[in-house]
Amino acid sequence: MINTKQLELKTTYNTRELGGIPSISGTYTKYGQFLRSDSVANLTKEEIDELYEYGIRTIIDLRSSEELEMTGHVLKENARFNFQHTPIYSVSPQELAMKLMVSPLSFLEQYYLEVLKEKNTLANALKTIASAPEGGILFHCFVGKDRTGLIAMLLLSLGNVEFSEIVKDYVPSFENIKQSPEIQALLETQPAEMFYSKPEYMETVLDYLYTNYTSVENYVKALGLSEDEISSIKARLI
Repeated sequence: MINTKQLELKTTYNTRELGGIPSISGTYTKYGQFLRSDSVANLTKEEIDELYEYGIRTIIDLRSSEELEMTGHVLKENARFNFQHTPIYSVSPQELAMKLMVSPLSFLEQYYLEVLKEKNTLANALKTIASAPEGGILFHCFVGKDRTGLIAMLLLSLGNVEFSEIVKDYVPSFENIKQSPEIQALLETQPAEMFYSKPEYMETVLDYLYTNYTSVENYVKALGLSEDEISSIKARLI
């Protein structure tokens, strides 16, 4: 079975399990360890209780400081959760636009590669995951597709999940998030491509990592994670 378990929360549209995904060795990733999601900044009390009962104990917000300040976060001061803010990618929009103008790849493919090359923020996010206390971890950004998708790819790769299954985990995001009224409004004013989750986008990412680092684990080591930190992440999945 491939990651079909989507949590039915009323205020989110892309909250999904990383459990139940087949690995190369024939086992399945563990349930209850990782949830990937679009923003959970405005959960209802009932949804917060549901996440706690599900076993979630750590919340990792991958959004920028500006995004967090704009929306706030209902779980930031909630004593039942270990809330961590670890923004992904620190390059300004202007600098990013200059870099992306000279590439034949799609915008999102280029963006993903820039995030991978920047390294520091991904390293911080993975180290936060590795050191998290017992209990499930929910990590999220705004729509749960790009920043969240890259973290999910790295985690599943460390969990020895097949290339094709990692791509399958990425693809459902667009169909999920387009149910959101907020995303529907954005689709009227912004390029639809910004919200797509085409398989080739994640295939480009994986091709880059395997071409330049031989394996995703080698890339994670290049980020500066120790063997103990990598083992800690693996233990949650395998």
